[in-house]
Amino acid sequence: MPENIRLRRPVSGTHSSQAQHISSSCVTNVRPAHHLTNTRTAGTTMFKVAASVALVAGAEAAEWVYANPGAVAADRAAQEATWGGLCATGREQSPINIDTHNTFRGPLPAIETHIDASASYVKNTGHGFQLFETSPLLHNLTDSGVDSIEGSSKGHSMFGEDKYNFYQVHWHSPSENTVDGKFYPLEAHFVHQLDDPGLVGGYHRLAVIGVMYELGECNEFLDQFWDEFPREAGTAPLNGANIDLNTKLA
Repeated sequence: MPENIRLRRPVSGTHSSQAQHISSSCVTNVRPAHHLTNTRTAGTTMFKVAASVALVAGAEAAEWVYANPGAVAADRAAQEATWGGLCATGREQSPINIDTHNTFRGPLPAIETHIDASASYVKNTGHGFQLFETSPLLHNLTDSGVDSIEGSSKGHSMFGEDKYNFYQVHWHSPSENTVDGKFYPLEAHFVHQLDDPGLVGGYHRLAVIGVMYELGECNEFLDQFWDEFPREAGTAPLNGANIDLNTKLA
């Protein structure tokens, strides 16, 4: 099923130390760009590409990696060996390099974000830094682990006429997607899934909004929680941060 990815105009103000923090905590968490065979459409402030998401039995059975143990940079061969299937061979996969000289302007459905979620903890997945679980439900950090809150919601975004529930946001350093071959020091992925109970727990009908970061003196949004991420895989409580994710996607 298609995965929709929108790349927002780069925002400034991420510290170089913030990118170094994520890189020092886990192997550089990027995948090589794939070259699309379908048409790409560029809007004035965002790009939309179509991509396929497929998981095969072999990829699900083994732990996927960005690089082999001991590596300090992402490695294509290691990824192709552990991701498998279309994740390695597909021609309509993300991430991609967007060639702005080979695009045309066209109408894109508006995105309206209605995210309402308070983060009570942060997590290092072992692959990257993340706020919230990959689920439509909110979770609490307890002495026994992470527990879901039944009946809760983190809000949603409207992609045109389609409602996609917000799940989580995570970061890649450097960016996974590139523009004219340029990597950005940091990229955030705001992950959503189509509002359909039958899809929950799977990887189909995802929608991801990507936000690129450029280096700058400070970033008030990231400064609210960035230093709280644990250096090793695990979770840590987050106190006093009332994070409005809508401000990053407006």
